[in-house]
Amino acid sequence: MTRARTLALAVLLTFALLFTTAIAQDISGSLSGTLGPGTYNVVGNCQVDAGQSLTIEPGTTFLFTGHYALKVFGTLHAVGTEADSIVFKRQQATSTCEWSGIRFMVGCSPNSILSYARLEWAKYHTYPDYNGGAVYIEEDGITISHCYIKNNYASSGGGMYINNVMSATITDCIFLANEAGNGGGMYINNSQYVTVDNSIIAKNKSTST
Repeated sequence: MTRARTLALAVLLTFALLFTTAIAQDISGSLSGTLGPGTYNVVGNCQVDAGQSLTIEPGTTFLFTGHYALKVFGTLHAVGTEADSIVFKRQQATSTCEWSGIRFMVGCSPNSILSYARLEWAKYHTYPDYNGGAVYIEEDGITISHCYIKNNYASSGGGMYINNVMSATITDCIFLANEAGNGGGMYINNSQYVTVDNSIIAKNKSTST
């Protein structure tokens, strides 16, 4: 084999390896343990079951292929970094890929954290997920920090909906260009001691009159 052919073969093998490692894995259903870093195609509703824990590593991307949600009944520890965030967004720029947000359900662990994450192009579609486009919280003690929440839509709380909790902490977040009937960026319902600190809520839209 000539040197040129050997070099060409090595280049082809390198590209083949890169292509193989770039293929996203399909996920749905119950999730636990550790995911990432890497890319995942979300092909169905996902949940962290009660008593289970899911850790999402920095540099992980979730591409939603349809109107699916990530519901947390256990513990979610999704902590990216400033240089390597965790991304949740639609797979394709079409309405059929708009997803249904991350939903912290009653009974989930108050130790759940979502930090250094980007959440984009979520939209409610069916009851009961019509409030809280990107994030829905109905359990005490959830911490959301350093998140970029943009272009999400809901009936109320386009970016985030906080419902009937004693406490929640939102810090260093950006809510941009979200839309809802009420509370384009954020809607807080029947809740106490909700802290929103050092955050930007801008260019969101409420359509209710």
